[in-house]
Amino acid sequence: MIDEKSGPQSPFDQGKLRLVREFLQREFRGCRHGDYFDRAKMAQVFVIEPHRRPRYILIIPKGTFEHADFAFLCNDHLADALQHARGVPLTLTARGAVNGVIPGATGTSWSQSAENRHGC
Repeated sequence: MIDEKSGPQSPFDQGKLRLVREFLQREFRGCRHGDYFDRAKMAQVFVIEPHRRPRYILIIPKGTFEHADFAFLCNDHLADALQHARGVPLTLTARGAVNGVIPGATGTSWSQSAENRHGC
């Protein structure tokens, strides 16, 4: 269950938002979860707050939500990339997760498989 949702109503498909929320809650159990729509970035921002570690921030821009293979992007690679981002916002693109960039910028993709679930 999402602990908090604030800000303007998201224009993105509610089913896709639910898919991401459920995925993050499953992968990061025991954390506080929240998300909001960022109008300036035209993106949904998901915030995961562990008890004693830096927060995880996942930014999913409009173009990623519209990608035909969107559901396949919520996988172990994404969970592992978030775990290793160490407080740096992670942007999910159609090619995968990119550390610390906004859509259209250059970044380094993370492509290491997860070995376990990420508790908080």
